[in-house]
This record gives sequence, structure tokens and C-alpha cells, in this order.
Amino acid sequence: MGLWRVPLLIGLASSLLSLLLASGLPWPGTLQRGANLLGDQWHRVSATDSLESRVVIVDIDEASLKALGSWPWERKTLAHLLTQLFETHQVAAIGLDLVLPEPRDREGDAAIQQLLERYPLVLSQAFGLGQSQAADAGEVTSNWPKTVALASGIAIAQASGHVGHHAGLQPRCTGHISWLPEDDGVVRRLPPLLRYRDQWQATLSLAVLACMGLLPDQVKLEPRWPAGQVLSSGVLDLASDPQGFWSIPYGRSNQAWLSVPSHLAYDAREPITALRGAVVLIGSSALGVSDRVATPMAASQAGVVVHAQATAALLDQVSQENPHAQSDWLGVKAWLLIQLLSLLGIALIVLCCRYRRYLSLALISLLASVSLALLALLLTGTHQLQLLGGPPIAIMLCALASLGWSLRNERQTAGRLRRLFADYVPANVLDHLLSEGSAQPLTPSREQLVVMFVDAVGSTRLARQESPEVFAQKLRGQLDTWTSLVHQHGGTLDKYLGDGLMVFWGAPLSAADDADRALEAALAIQAAPGLSKRIGIACGEALVGDLGTSMRRSYTALGEVVNRAERLQREAPADGILLDQQLAERIKRHQVEACGARSLPGYDREVETYRPS
Repeated sequence: MGLWRVPLLIGLASSLLSLLLASGLPWPGTLQRGANLLGDQWHRVSATDSLESRVVIVDIDEASLKALGSWPWERKTLAHLLTQLFETHQVAAIGLDLVLPEPRDREGDAAIQQLLERYPLVLSQAFGLGQSQAADAGEVTSNWPKTVALASGIAIAQASGHVGHHAGLQPRCTGHISWLPEDDGVVRRLPPLLRYRDQWQATLSLAVLACMGLLPDQVKLEPRWPAGQVLSSGVLDLASDPQGFWSIPYGRSNQAWLSVPSHLAYDAREPITALRGAVVLIGSSALGVSDRVATPMAASQAGVVVHAQATAALLDQVSQENPHAQSDWLGVKAWLLIQLLSLLGIALIVLCCRYRRYLSLALISLLASVSLALLALLLTGTHQLQLLGGPPIAIMLCALASLGWSLRNERQTAGRLRRLFADYVPANVLDHLLSEGSAQPLTPSREQLVVMFVDAVGSTRLARQESPEVFAQKLRGQLDTWTSLVHQHGGTLDKYLGDGLMVFWGAPLSAADDADRALEAALAIQAAPGLSKRIGIACGEALVGDLGTSMRRSYTALGEVVNRAERLQREAPADGILLDQQLAERIKRHQVEACGARSLPGYDREVETYRPS
């Protein structure tokens, strides 16, 4: 198969793989885990350390448990904390990352109910997702969204089992605090909306914004090409995967969160400035409360941080001049852009492989894959990483396959070159051919050659005088000497002809002084001890390359110049050298003289001949 065809097939296969990986179909487990780890690393690298002032965590930490009593607190303690936050610290809204499934002290529950009626206070409800089965406890209510416009083919996360609030509480706003950990236990996704007992349940972050009046009561769920769906509610567009799960954008580092210990907010007589006008999420970092999870930002942290990340991301979108600007890139635009850039990268890899630019191939594949991965993350966060992460993977596989094929091809070519040329060209020429690693010298082509024939004089008489073994040994030694002298002057041995040889210059490598080197080799052979010899040298165009039949092939030269050199060798006197006119005109370092025109067998016209001076 031609040098370019295999890389082209690899490129086409890689392009199809890129489309397949970006089609929304489930990835193999190893690839999906790799995508998750890439997304985690992106979160850690790109997360901002700037203080997040809009969302503040009021933490039920170890110090608060020591100051206000062990968990669970009496309801009047929780009610007093909530009252302090709304009335003393003037917070904008509160989301409770706590579930109150059982009644406690009547006075405290009554105080919480009053707060639910007066302020934007969101109670939490927990639901079982996936394989988990939550025990049914408490009541479940749904306040937002009021209506959902559901397009056909949309997948909705379905819950099984619940832990809600007790019947003595009648909240205006509720949100769920359920998420689905991945196989490695890391929380990366949650359902912005889930369905339970014919009711819609919004996640805590959405419920807080809705309770503050920032979201309309109607929600639309529509498919988002090429795969996935989008939740639209006024100023929000949330892209979800085909199963209806939203990848949480962890855009803040752990140092960005302002966390106020709950006992300080509880006991404060003066407003805490950082709490004024903020959305407060109440959760626990205390180990005894057992509300810790693994996230891309830390192996173990308070679960309330997950909802804080989600709330801050929603507020980012609400505060934009064009809240839908980012979501415009979540569909076909980003998908097509990444695919086109991927095809360009694969095309460059194929060209580099075709022209044997392997360092360029490696650099292009590395830069293209890293750049595409970063571009996908910049455009879409991680909610479409699976859709847009396929092209970088395809590029790397294309590069690896191309390099693998190229190395195999180079090894095969090197083997052929070594087998063909090991005995016929000088060692330095062979090393150069192997370092080039190209099959080009094997391809028959027309070249300007200097062809030389050498024939031993008196070998027939010697064969009659000596035994076959002695004659063979002497002839072998003579041919070894001549071949060595040819190699010393850069010639290529074509073949042995009984008691002579045929050599040429100009292939597989050519040089400007091929004519001089050929004459210098002839003079060295002429001066070598042993049998007398006749030498003929001619210059002209010949077809040279890997020629022969399907049964036997060899690297040889064919053409009129070969016949002319052989005829000149026949006409040369013993220990003499005959040159043709073309060669004489190219010789620069030596003196030659004309020795008349000669009639050569097979030639209609006489041929001008020359000899070294």
C-alpha cells in the first residue's frame, strides 16, 4: 500500500471516531473516568480564589456544637439562628442544607413556621437517586416550578423514597439536596429537576433563586443537539446530559468561600457586615453530623459547599448582561467548531506522516489535542465535556496510529535497503540511506550514471593452469580488492560477471564529482597487483532501481550507457582504460586525452574514446 494511503485511512478512521465519541453515546468506562479526571483538574486549575460575597455559608462546625449543644439542636435554637440571620444580619435568603423530618419542641417549630411565612426560607428534602433507596420519612411538598413545558424525548431523573419535613411545617419554598456520586465517589452531577410522585422537585440552589423571585414559575425542558437537554427559566439556561443531570460548575476554590460559624451569628448583637444582603446556606462541616462528600475540589468537604458552588454559578448567569450568551455555545456552535478544528488537526497529521515529518506530527498532535481540550472547557465548562472531549482523544489516537505505522514502515524499508545494498554500496552510503529511511532509492527512476565495467585478462589461461579451488580463491581475492576500491571511491556494485564486475556512480546517491571518483577508482584498480584487467567507463542516462521479476529482483541499472561501457571495456587494451566523450567532458580533477573514434559492436556510428593522460 502506498506511503500516503495508510495515514489517510488512519485519518479517516480517526475522524469517524471523533464523530462517534462526540455523538452523545456512552463512553467506555476508562475513557469516561479519564474525562472526569480532566474535568476535575480543570476545576482546580481554573477556579477563582476571589472572595465570593453573594453566597455565604453559615457553618454548624465543631465550635458551634460545643457552644450551642450537640446535634440535633432544639428547634428553638435553630429558629433563633434563623431569626438572627433575617432580622439582625439582614440576609437576602436562606437555604437549609438540613432536613427536618420529625417534630421537636412545639415552640421552636411554630417559630420556624412563622419565618417560613415571612421570609425567603427554603426547606430541604432528600430523595433516593440511582440505586439508593431513601426511607420514606416526613412530608414532601413542591412549590417551584408551577408548570413545566416538557418536550418529547426528554429524560427526567426519577427519585425513589424521600426524607422531607414533618407535617407541622408548611413551607412556601422547598428544594432537594440530592445528587448522584460517580463510580469513584466524587459528586460531580445533580439533577436540577427531578420527578417524584407526580411532583417536580427543584434542586436547592434553583429553589433559593425562585424563592427570591428571580425566576419565573414556568420552566421549559428542551433537547440540545447533538446530545443532552437544556432547562430554560427566564434568565437561566442550564445544560444537562441526556439523563437530565447537570454537571456542577465548581468555579470557586475552597479559599473563596466566606464561612461564618453559626454560634457567632447566633450570639451576635450587631450585624455581621459580610452577611448583609447575602444568600446564606446553612450546613455542617462537623464530623459528627456526617455530611461530608468528595468533590473535584477536595477529597472530603462539607456537603453544603456543593450547593454553594451551584448557587454561585446560577447567580453568575443571572447577573450577566446576556444570560444566554454562554448557553449559545453549549450546542451546535461549539460542537461544529471543535469538530472542524479536529479535522484540521487530523489532516495536518496525515500530511506530516505522508512527508515523513515525524517531529512535526508529534508536536501538532500534542498541541492540537491540548488546545482542543482547553477550548472545549473554556466554551462549555464540563457539562459537555463528553461531547467535545472526543476530538482530542481521536487526534491523539490518530497520531499514535500514524507514528506506529510509520515506524513499522521505516523498519521494513530499512530492512529492504540493508538486504539490497549491504554488499553493493560503501558503509557510509548505506548508513545514510538507513538514516533517511526512505523507499525512494528502490523506486526505479531515470538518473545520470557513470557506469564502469572491469574484466580480468588471462583468467581463462589461469583456470587451465590451476585447480578449480585455487582458481576460485585467487579470483575471489581479486574481486574483493576491486570491490573494496570501488567502495572507497563511493561506487555502487551492480553485479559480478564471472571474472569481472559492473559498478556505477550516481545512484542511490549522486555527487557532483561522480566522474572523477569513477576515474580514480579505475586508476586504483589498474594499479592493483594481480591479474591484468580491461576497464571501460561511460556516462549517460539509465533506469536504475529495484528491477527484476516476481521470482528474483535486484538493484541494477538498465540503458544504452550500460551497453556502451561494456563495449568500451572490450575494446580497452590489457591494463588499459577507455572513456567515452560524455565522461571525459565531466572530469575536472584529471587530465584525459583523445585516442580516436572506434567502431563498437552494435553501434552504427563510431564512438569517440579517451584515456587518462
